[in-house]
Amino acid sequence: MGQVLLGSSRGGRRLAVKVIRPEIAADPGFRERFRREVAAARTVGGFWTAPIVDADPGGPVPWVASDYLDAPDLEALVRDRGPLPEPELRSLATGLAEAPGRGPPGRARPPRPEAVESWSPARARV
Repeated sequence: MGQVLLGSSRGGRRLAVKVIRPEIAADPGFRERFRREVAAARTVGGFWTAPIVDADPGGPVPWVASDYLDAPDLEALVRDRGPLPEPELRSLATGLAEAPGRGPPGRARPPRPEAVESWSPARARV
């Protein structure tokens, strides 16, 4: 879909910035779905979700910035350590269930910390 970059606000707040690839952004259907995704994400808050800080889903290069959560990649965690112990699994399931209006996780997954790169072109400023 795009690239997730590590950016920072003027105040130094770390952000995960998803920038959509041009060939995908050229699809009007995708643009509408992305606009709805951003609008829905703005309504979600709480301990288990990264709040949206800013976005421009209709811009020449669509993007969305959220707080960066420095957390392990679940796939790598399970691969390296094996299945989650029941208390951790229950905690994860509770968090997913408490994300209002989001439903079960789908194609959009949070950025993996190791996949988040430093955004050097003037560092993302939001």
